[in-house]
Amino acid sequence: MTPIPTKEKPTYINITKSLLILFVLTALSCSTDTSNNGIPSEFEVTVNSTSVTNIEISWSESFDPEGDTISYSVYLENQEYSSHQNTRTYSFENLSISNDYEGFVIAHDPSGNERIADFSFTTTENLPPSNFEIILATPSNISIDVSWTEAIDPEGTIVSYDLYIDDTLIASNLSETSFLIENLNAATVYNLKIVAKDDIGNTTNLISNLETLDGIYQGDLSLRTQQAVNSFGELGYIEITGNLEMDGLAVFTDVTDLSPINSIKIVRGYFHINFMGTLTSLSGLGIEHVGQNFKISNNDGLNNLDGLDKLEEVFGTFQIEQNSNLQDISGINNLTTIGSTLAILNNINLITVTGFNNLNSVDSIWFQANWSLTQINAFSNVTALIGDLNLTSNTALTTLDGIDNIESIGRVFIKNTLLENFNALSSLSIVGGDFDIQDNSALQNVNGLATLTEITYGNLSFFYNTSLASLNGLENLNQLGGTINFVGNSNLSDFCALQDLMQNFSPGSSPSINNNSYNPSTTDIANGNCSN
Repeated sequence: MTPIPTKEKPTYINITKSLLILFVLTALSCSTDTSNNGIPSEFEVTVNSTSVTNIEISWSESFDPEGDTISYSVYLENQEYSSHQNTRTYSFENLSISNDYEGFVIAHDPSGNERIADFSFTTTENLPPSNFEIILATPSNISIDVSWTEAIDPEGTIVSYDLYIDDTLIASNLSETSFLIENLNAATVYNLKIVAKDDIGNTTNLISNLETLDGIYQGDLSLRTQQAVNSFGELGYIEITGNLEMDGLAVFTDVTDLSPINSIKIVRGYFHINFMGTLTSLSGLGIEHVGQNFKISNNDGLNNLDGLDKLEEVFGTFQIEQNSNLQDISGINNLTTIGSTLAILNNINLITVTGFNNLNSVDSIWFQANWSLTQINAFSNVTALIGDLNLTSNTALTTLDGIDNIESIGRVFIKNTLLENFNALSSLSIVGGDFDIQDNSALQNVNGLATLTEITYGNLSFFYNTSLASLNGLENLNQLGGTINFVGNSNLSDFCALQDLMQNFSPGSSPSINNNSYNPSTTDIANGNCSN
C-alpha cells in the first residue's frame, strides 16, 4: 500500500514568512509616506482700508489638518513683502496714487504644504482739502480781521493756508484759521483769496471781496503834537468832515513829520498849519481837496512847500503868509481850482514862485510884501480873473512870466516892484475896475499892454513910476469907465497913446495929471498936444 504523502513544513513556514515580511514592509512604507499630509484650509483676504499711498489688509485663519501652526507670506505684484509671518495683517506704504494692485497671501504648514488666497485693491486719488468759508470779517479803516472755517484734508494730513490780496501774497503756510490783514486803505474793496493746501500741494481756494470802512472822521480835528499826528495817522482816515487845524500858537508843539497823516485826502472845512515852529517840511501830506480856506502861516522852519504836489482843489482862499524862511514855492502843479484868492503874503525870504501850471480857475492872485521875491513864473493856464491881480510891495520883483494867457481881470494893482515892462500881460484886453500902476521905479515902458481895449468902470492910474517916459502901448484902449490919474511920474512926457481915448472922454471924476515931466490936460491930449 502506497502511503499518503504529507506537506512539507519548510514549505509552509516559507509561505508564512513571506506574508509577514510583505506586511511589515507595507506597514513601514505607510509610516513614512507624506502624500496623505493635508494642505492648509482655504482662507480669505480682506482689504481693510485704502488711502492715497497706504493700504492695510488682513485675512481669516487657515487651519492645518494635522493641527500644525500655519505661517503666512505676503506678495504684491509678485514681489514678496513678508515671509512666514505669524500675524494675519499687513500694511503697505508709499504706494502710487490712484493705481490698481494685485497680490496674494500664502499659508504655509511645517511640511511645506501651501494654500494661496488672492486679493486686489486700488489706491485712492489724493483729494484736495474740503471747501471752507469765511466766518467773520471785521474791518477798520486800514485793516480787516478775517477768520474762516477749517478745511479738512480727506487723507487726514495737516492743512495750511496762503493769503492773497489782489493777487499779491501777504501770508503763507498759516496753521491758524484767522489773520489780521493790515496796511490797507479806507473805503476800498479788496479781493481776498485764501488757498488751503495739503502736504503734497493739492489746493482748495476761497475767494471773497472785502471792504474797509469809509474812513470818514466826523467833525473838527486839531493836531498839535507829533504824538497826536502819529496816533491819528494810525487810524487811517481819508476824510475830515470839519476843519483840520495844526496850530502851535501859545501851546507846546514838536511836530516834525506829517507823513503819518498821508491817508487824509479830503478836508471839507478849512485846513490851517500855523505857528508850527518845528515843522521843516510838508513832505508826506496827501491832501487833495480842501472845502474852505487853505492857510500856511508863521511856520518859521519851512523853506519850501514840497508835499503839496497832490493838492487839486481849494474852494476857499489859498494863503501862504509870513513864513519867514520860505524861499521857494514850486511843484504845486496838480492844483486846478482855487475858489477865491491865491495869496502869497509877507514871506520876507521868498525868492521864486514857479508852477501852478494846471491852475485854471482862481478869482484873484495876490503877491504882497514878499521883499526878496525876484521871479514869478506861474499860472500859465489861467485865462481870466474875476477879482484882482495884485502885485504890491514885492520890492525885488524883476521877472513876471506865465500870466500872458490872461485875457480879462477884475482889477489890476502893480505897485512897488522892479518890473521894467508889462510883457507878461500881452493877452490882457479887459479890466473891469481900476488899473493902478504905482511906485515901479524900474518901469520903462508899457508896450506889453497893446491888447488892452477896455477898462469897464474903473480908473487908469499911474503914480510915481519914475523911469516911465511914454505911454506907448495903450493905443488900443478905447473905453474907460472912470478917470485918469497920472501923478509923480517924473520922466513921463508922452501921453499920445491916449489921444483916441480922449476924443470922447467923459470921466466919472476929475482927472489928475500933475508932477510928471509933462502935464497936459485931457483936451491937450485929445488935440494932439500930448508930448513935449
